[in-house]
Amino acid sequence: MMMSNMSSIEKISNALLDYIETLRSRTETSTAEVFIKVFGAECFSKCSCVIEDQLIDNIDFFEIDRAVRANAMKRNLILDSSKYDDQHIGLPHNIRYIVRKI
Repeated sequence: MMMSNMSSIEKISNALLDYIETLRSRTETSTAEVFIKVFGAECFSKCSCVIEDQLIDNIDFFEIDRAVRANAMKRNLILDSSKYDDQHIGLPHNIRYIVRKI
């Protein structure tokens, strides 16, 4: 599948997963932290980013987090946030997970 045929959510989540793959196993992070590493804090605060020379505005971080978590297994990654199970601690993209490589 070519990147140009992907949705904005898929493009962003793939960029984040590309970065997550470079992390050491047992690194603890969150989707928000990874987004900031990849696109910058200003992009996070403005809910926008540029990918493939295209400006993407009004980023839905709930959907980005869902896509990152859903597609991690396809890349042999487990994003383990089980230590926060049954806790009401915040927005999904801010909940930290431990990266485990299969």
